[in-house]
Amino acid sequence: KVQYPIVYFHTSISSNVNYLNLYIVNQNGQLYTRINRDTTLKENYILPYVTGHPKLMYSIRFRSALIRAACCCSLVKDFQQERIYLELTLLVNGYSLEFVERHVEHFFDYFHAYKMRYLMDQMI
Repeated sequence: KVQYPIVYFHTSISSNVNYLNLYIVNQNGQLYTRINRDTTLKENYILPYVTGHPKLMYSIRFRSALIRAACCCSLVKDFQQERIYLELTLLVNGYSLEFVERHVEHFFDYFHAYKMRYLMDQMI
Protein backbone atom coordinates (compact mmCIF):
# COMPACT_ATOMS: atom_id res chain seq x y z
CA LYS A 1 0.00 0.00 0.00
CA VAL A 2 1.39 3.41 -0.97
CA GLN A 3 1.48 6.02 1.78
CA TYR A 4 1.06 9.69 0.92
CA PRO A 5 1.94 12.62 3.16
CA ILE A 6 -0.93 14.55 4.63
CA VAL A 7 -2.04 17.36 2.34
CA TYR A 8 -3.55 20.43 3.96
CA PHE A 9 -5.96 22.72 2.13
CA HIS A 10 -6.80 26.19 3.30
CA THR A 11 -9.92 27.64 1.71
CA SER A 12 -10.35 31.40 1.67
CA ILE A 13 -11.44 34.28 -0.50
CA SER A 14 -8.72 36.82 -1.07
CA SER A 15 -6.96 38.88 -3.71
CA ASN A 16 -3.77 36.82 -3.32
CA VAL A 17 -2.78 33.17 -3.23
CA ASN A 18 0.34 31.04 -2.78
CA TYR A 19 0.21 28.22 -5.31
CA LEU A 20 2.99 25.84 -6.42
CA ASN A 21 5.70 28.08 -4.95
CA LEU A 22 4.22 31.13 -6.68
CA TYR A 23 2.75 34.20 -5.08
CA ILE A 24 -0.14 35.47 -7.20
CA VAL A 25 -2.02 38.67 -6.41
CA ASN A 26 -4.56 40.95 -8.04
CA GLN A 27 -3.45 44.55 -7.46
CA ASN A 28 -6.10 46.95 -8.73
CA GLY A 29 -7.04 44.67 -11.60
CA GLN A 30 -3.41 43.92 -12.54
CA LEU A 31 -2.19 40.34 -12.09
CA TYR A 32 1.15 40.24 -10.30
CA THR A 33 3.22 37.06 -9.87
CA ARG A 34 6.58 36.12 -8.39
CA ILE A 35 8.37 33.06 -7.02
CA ASN A 36 7.43 32.52 -3.39
CA ARG A 37 10.22 31.41 -1.06
CA ASP A 38 9.73 30.36 2.53
CA THR A 39 12.16 32.69 4.29
CA THR A 40 11.69 30.93 7.63
CA LEU A 41 13.68 27.91 6.44
CA LYS A 42 17.22 27.72 7.77
CA GLU A 43 18.47 25.78 4.76
CA ASN A 44 17.59 28.28 2.03
CA TYR A 45 20.65 27.76 -0.15
CA ILE A 46 20.77 23.97 -0.44
CA LEU A 47 20.89 22.29 -3.84
CA PRO A 48 19.17 18.98 -4.47
CA TYR A 49 21.82 16.28 -4.40
CA VAL A 50 21.63 13.22 -6.62
CA THR A 51 24.53 10.77 -6.64
CA GLY A 52 26.13 10.16 -9.98
CA HIS A 53 24.99 13.42 -11.59
CA PRO A 54 27.81 15.49 -13.08
CA LYS A 55 28.08 19.25 -12.69
CA LEU A 56 26.52 19.55 -16.15
CA MET A 57 23.23 18.53 -14.54
CA TYR A 58 23.40 21.59 -12.27
CA SER A 59 24.03 23.90 -15.21
CA ILE A 60 20.86 22.52 -16.82
CA ARG A 61 18.93 22.96 -13.55
CA PHE A 62 20.29 26.50 -13.15
CA ARG A 63 19.20 27.41 -16.68
CA SER A 64 15.77 25.83 -16.08
CA ALA A 65 15.37 27.78 -12.83
CA LEU A 66 16.24 31.03 -14.64
CA ILE A 67 13.69 30.25 -17.36
CA ARG A 68 11.06 29.48 -14.71
CA ALA A 69 11.82 32.77 -12.96
CA ALA A 70 11.48 34.69 -16.24
CA CYS A 71 8.13 33.01 -16.92
CA CYS A 72 6.73 33.39 -13.41
CA CYS A 73 7.85 36.89 -12.38
CA SER A 74 5.72 39.73 -13.70
CA LEU A 75 8.23 42.40 -12.63
CA VAL A 76 11.88 42.59 -13.67
CA LYS A 77 12.93 43.40 -10.09
CA ASP A 78 11.36 40.12 -8.89
CA PHE A 79 13.14 38.21 -11.65
CA GLN A 80 16.43 39.89 -10.68
CA GLN A 81 15.86 39.01 -7.04
CA GLU A 82 15.24 35.36 -7.95
CA ARG A 83 18.30 35.35 -10.25
CA ILE A 84 20.47 36.66 -7.40
CA TYR A 85 19.03 34.01 -5.07
CA LEU A 86 19.90 31.28 -7.60
CA GLU A 87 23.41 32.67 -8.10
CA LEU A 88 24.01 32.78 -4.33
CA THR A 89 22.79 29.21 -3.98
CA LEU A 90 25.38 28.01 -6.49
CA LEU A 91 28.17 30.11 -4.94
CA VAL A 92 27.39 28.90 -1.40
CA ASN A 93 27.51 25.32 -2.68
CA GLY A 94 31.03 25.65 -4.09
CA TYR A 95 30.47 26.68 -7.70
CA SER A 96 32.90 29.25 -9.01
CA LEU A 97 31.92 32.83 -9.76
CA GLU A 98 33.14 32.24 -13.32
CA PHE A 99 30.75 29.26 -13.69
CA VAL A 100 27.79 31.30 -12.44
CA GLU A 101 28.58 34.42 -14.50
CA ARG A 102 29.13 32.37 -17.66
CA HIS A 103 25.74 30.67 -17.31
CA VAL A 104 23.90 33.91 -16.50
CA GLU A 105 25.51 35.66 -19.47
CA HIS A 106 24.63 32.73 -21.74
CA PHE A 107 21.01 32.91 -20.51
CA PHE A 108 20.69 36.60 -21.38
CA ASP A 109 22.51 36.15 -24.69
CA TYR A 110 20.36 33.19 -25.72
CA PHE A 111 17.11 35.06 -25.09
CA HIS A 112 18.42 38.39 -26.47
CA ALA A 113 17.66 40.07 -23.15
CA TYR A 114 20.89 42.03 -22.65
CA LYS A 115 19.09 45.19 -21.47
CA MET A 116 16.93 43.29 -19.00
CA ARG A 117 20.00 42.14 -17.11
CA TYR A 118 20.41 45.57 -15.54
CA LEU A 119 16.81 46.87 -15.47
CA MET A 120 14.97 46.84 -12.18
CA ASP A 121 11.74 48.88 -12.49
CA GLN A 122 10.05 47.32 -15.50
CA MET A 123 7.20 44.95 -16.22
CA ILE A 124 8.17 41.76 -18.08
